[in-house]
Amino acid sequence: MLAVLLKILSIIGIVLLWILGIILCIILLLLFTPFCYRAALKKHGQDFDLQGKMWWLFHFLHITFSFHHSDGRSAHAFEVYLLGIPILKTLNRRKEKKKSPKENAYHSASEARGQTWTQAKIRPSAEPGRWKYNPDAGTADSAKQIDISVIPGERPNALARLGARISALFARIRKGLTSFFTETEKVMQKLQAFWRKFTDTLEYLESESFYQFKELALRQIGALLKHILPRSIDGYLEFGTGDPAATGQILGLIAIFYPTLPGDLLVRPDFQEEVFEADISFRGHFFLIVLLVRVLRIVTQKEIKVLMHKIRPHGRKRNEKKAA
Repeated sequence: MLAVLLKILSIIGIVLLWILGIILCIILLLLFTPFCYRAALKKHGQDFDLQGKMWWLFHFLHITFSFHHSDGRSAHAFEVYLLGIPILKTLNRRKEKKKSPKENAYHSASEARGQTWTQAKIRPSAEPGRWKYNPDAGTADSAKQIDISVIPGERPNALARLGARISALFARIRKGLTSFFTETEKVMQKLQAFWRKFTDTLEYLESESFYQFKELALRQIGALLKHILPRSIDGYLEFGTGDPAATGQILGLIAIFYPTLPGDLLVRPDFQEEVFEADISFRGHFFLIVLLVRVLRIVTQKEIKVLMHKIRPHGRKRNEKKAA
């Protein structure tokens, strides 16, 4: 019996090791296998077309998307393929197949009954202008009417009434002023707290520790963008604003980044007319391990926690409670 139990436990352990090994292999493949992407953008007149795809592990996972606008009409598509099988289309087909013929017949019958009910004429339960309830059909006690007589009292004189009105008026004024000063004090306290928090945050942003963190974050974000951005850009771009000065300014901005663009992109400015034509294709790839390392280098800095406490609305109150 003990040998059988040990055998079962060994089999379970082997299965668990295989599962853990498979999970570890999937994680390693996700981290160290590149995600490749490719896209094409076309703009001619009022027509706009964007198509792209991204794949991983020799198209084991494949994602396609497209957007097209022409003659005032737009169309878009998105699909996820796993081993060549369209996942979204398969899920939609299964949802449609779940509706059995009986359910369709039931829904059609319900709709027919609803239409018959709305078209039918409902006869009123009572003639217009009359109550459906008849008080004469009740008991004798219910037909009795209670006569409430008002006993007149002594009416106060005009001076007393005037004094009461003045007292009520002063009470309202006092209550209004009290509530006004109370709300004003609360608003002033909130403004003072906000100003203290604002000045404290400005002092922290000008400190040496935050400056070092900002330099580190900018380096990591720059390296991350450089890793994600396309490795090749081809095609042409023709633009014009109708204003030669504005077109020249845009061309100057493009000229700053143009030497760093990979591939062969032709930029043609039009200083006379307002135009925007483009036929651009680009491609690239990235690794999840690089993204994870860059993000962790930023998130693991202690300055992130300090900055979150500064930005958080109740961070000051929590710090004061801990210090007390």
